Amino acid sequence: MKPNLSITEKRNIAKFVKHFMEGFPLHKAAKLAGSQAKGLSSLSRQGHRWLNKAQLTDKEILDAHGLDGDTMARKLTEGLGAKRQIAATYRGQIGEVREFPDHPARAKYLELLGRMRGSFVDRVKVEDSGGDIVLNISSTRIKSKNTIINLD
Repeated sequence: MKPNLSITEKRNIAKFVKHFMEGFPLHKAAKLAGSQAKGLSSLSRQGHRWLNKAQLTDKEILDAHGLDGDTMARKLTEGLGAKRQIAATYRGQIGEVREFPDHPARAKYLELLGRMRGSFVDRVKVEDSGGDIVLNISSTRIKSKNTIINLD
């Protein structure tokens, strides 16, 4: 938590974090923590401000909502087998419903899995290293040698 907060604000943020870690959405956690904001969007904004001030890590937030590594891996595996239902109709009546592979969804899940494992990386990456601009070009293969070009 940020050090320059008032005692009341620290108390409210602590209550908010407790409710947020229990799985409540931002607006509900803010309301339970005592926010005076009215309306869903105002409560959500207040919750977002308190979440930033609490300085929680992404892992803590994902774990609080039940998205640990095992759950994410299981969901990605399920997504790799995604199917789409298509119904045949005749004169407004549904005749037969069939399942077909959902290739666009499967491709997206495969891309997410590859990015999580580091197999798929961006092809061009620009880094700032103290004034000089370095263009880092690497292939999508895992064990490839990076090519660095200095732009002088």
